[in-house]
Amino acid sequence: MFNRKYIRRLMAAVLIGGSFLFTSTVNAEQTEDKAQLEQADKELLANQKVEGGNRLSDAGRYEEALKLYNEAIKLDPKSVKAYTNRGNTYVYIGKYATALSDYNKAIELEPNNENAYRSRGYTHLCLEQYERAIADYTKLIDLNPNDETAYCVRGNVYFIIDQYDRALADFDKAIELKPDYALAYACRGMCYRKLGETEKAQADSDKVKSLFK
Repeated sequence: MFNRKYIRRLMAAVLIGGSFLFTSTVNAEQTEDKAQLEQADKELLANQKVEGGNRLSDAGRYEEALKLYNEAIKLDPKSVKAYTNRGNTYVYIGKYATALSDYNKAIELEPNNENAYRSRGYTHLCLEQYERAIADYTKLIDLNPNDETAYCVRGNVYFIIDQYDRALADFDKAIELKPDYALAYACRGMCYRKLGETEKAQADSDKVKSLFK
């Protein structure tokens, strides 16, 4: 039979142990909450730096913009906006390969990010990597079938590589989505001219003029 002294010790051990477990759980939750708040603060500050970088880039102050984007990525290595906008700035200063690296990272982090595909497609176009440009704009169209600009740009890439029928189909779609899209009419007019359809080419040229009246 257990004596009273043993039972008191057993109860004390249970109570102290229970208290320790409860305290440990609370402390763990508090630590987790603190870590989440710190991460949220970092993400907020990173977004602020990205916005600041965007303003500097728009003003042509590219090196200063890059510095802020770098700081944003250091704070939040998963910031898709920071990678995409830093990539755009690298394009502005002609560092296309570095820009592609940033767009690739953005897409790795967010596989369906439209801006990253749009920017990477344009960069491939600048590098005359036409098939890759077409692939990126095709993905962009898959993500957003109502993006008239994506159709127009892809149409221009098809035009460059002499795939006039495909170019024409893209210009038609761009105009269907945006009936007052002057650039699409101008591009389609050039395509018609290449195909020897001069009347249609002239009609598109006249349409462009009417849109600018």
